[in-house]
Amino acid sequence: MNNTPSKVQVAALVMLVFFSPLAIDIYLPALTQISSSFDVAHTRAQDTITWFLIAMGVGQLFAGPLADKLGRRTVALVVSLSTE
Repeated sequence: MNNTPSKVQVAALVMLVFFSPLAIDIYLPALTQISSSFDVAHTRAQDTITWFLIAMGVGQLFAGPLADKLGRRTVALVVSLSTE
């Protein structure tokens, strides 16, 4: 049996790993516009970054044990399909 991952699997994994930093890189330049659009102080808009990072950390607390129990592929597929 061939255990070598296919190019599609590698590309999917790379994209999953790439999205979290990409989200921050897209979000940071828009902070000024976000604070003016929602009529909140700039510091309040910056707080959303803190909550995003906390949510990412808490998500890892659940995703890690689930990946150990169910397998990384299953967890990655379920998470990627549930966020769309």
